[in-house]
Amino acid sequence: MERKMFCFDLDNTLLNHKKYEISERIIHALDALKKAGHIIVLASGRDFDTPNSKPFIEMVNPDAVVHANGLKVTINQQLLYEHYFNQDLMKQVLDYGVEHNLCVGASIEGGEYYTHYEIIREFEMKMYGFCNKIYHDPYQLLNRKVHSLHIVADKEDILTLAKILPQIHYFLFNGNFGADLMDLQWSKAEGIEILFGHYHLTWEDTICFGDSMNDLSMIQKAKRGFAVENGTQALKDAADMIIKSVEDDGVALAIENYFL
Repeated sequence: MERKMFCFDLDNTLLNHKKYEISERIIHALDALKKAGHIIVLASGRDFDTPNSKPFIEMVNPDAVVHANGLKVTINQQLLYEHYFNQDLMKQVLDYGVEHNLCVGASIEGGEYYTHYEIIREFEMKMYGFCNKIYHDPYQLLNRKVHSLHIVADKEDILTLAKILPQIHYFLFNGNFGADLMDLQWSKAEGIEILFGHYHLTWEDTICFGDSMNDLSMIQKAKRGFAVENGTQALKDAADMIIKSVEDDGVALAIENYFL
């Protein structure tokens, strides 16, 4: 098999949120792809240079990373592309969150910065059974370089925000609770295309795996796009194939059955 680029979402695709771990079987399958000469790309809404996300780089050991839905692209420590959130617009979003009792902000190097952080703390306690994060004044983000914001809210609240601030682009999370917020129309697909020039590959050489709407662009453009069974329905409708859920090691099974 000729060299291919395999692009993987992290949360709920590789990372099982119920156990908050990547299974040994998935790690072994990714290692086998690398040994076969393929390119492994981690493509996520996260910035993997933040303390809470760095450990996953060590686990997956990707060749390249598409961070923040394509707003930052790296190969090892080499930065290929980066875009920062407009600070004037960021202040409008934070002000809106404060005024409307919404949790919005960002996790960056140095900590967690959210309006009404009690909402995300309660959410993580319910989801994971713990929350050991320290939260800071979200307006400190205005003095930092931030790629994107995150909102922890119902779909209706997110749609209302986007209507009031039409400059905002968003990707709803799986389950329609929460979203990534961006200040330009960009996606993981654009981030992956930046890597094509480095590796001399195209979408015809690309296989993608995901679970949520921020994966839609790469799933649609890839030669083969796989959605995990636990993914959002719209993504599954767009995928070439639906594979078993993250809890059942769907990514590992697909790699073993179709690519090794």
